[in-house]
Amino acid sequence: MVLFAALFLGIAFILGWGIVFASIAFRYSMECFRLGRYVQTTGTVRATDIQIGGGGGSHGGGHAYYTPVVWYDYSVGGHAYTGSRIYLAPIHTQSFAEAQQWITATTAAKPLVVWYDPASPDHALLSTAFAKQDLLWLAVIPVFALGVGSIMMIKLIRRLRSMRAAPPPSTAANTTGNL
Repeated sequence: MVLFAALFLGIAFILGWGIVFASIAFRYSMECFRLGRYVQTTGTVRATDIQIGGGGGSHGGGHAYYTPVVWYDYSVGGHAYTGSRIYLAPIHTQSFAEAQQWITATTAAKPLVVWYDPASPDHALLSTAFAKQDLLWLAVIPVFALGVGSIMMIKLIRRLRSMRAAPPPSTAANTTGNL
């Protein structure tokens, strides 16, 4: 019975992560849908930075990634805003130089073009393009986790039902008749 409890918890864990990723995928796809109504304005670059994540380099513990960050100012209807999103999803590059190229390419336009949501002007981006690979992994992971978790849950339930339906082994059949 401990094995079944452990299996059940493992399945619940897989299904839980599937639900988490499905909700992230839904939110991201809704943001992609809203990009169609974004309008552009001009802005100015306030600052740039490259943030280092992961555990790579001489510190060990994994692979480092570099995230280009651009802070920009823009105004809509007389109200000033500051944004830092370049795309819908964060950009992670494999090298510092590649992150610097992203910053240079993103901020090269004069004036800086800023796209914002007219219904919520504090939501802005420097590019309305989105990476299809982001949608791919956000779609594949939930489908895989929910599918595998569901199949495992169904098999576990069937196994438990068959164990409950089977009669207990009879001790009378094991006697040899010798006294």
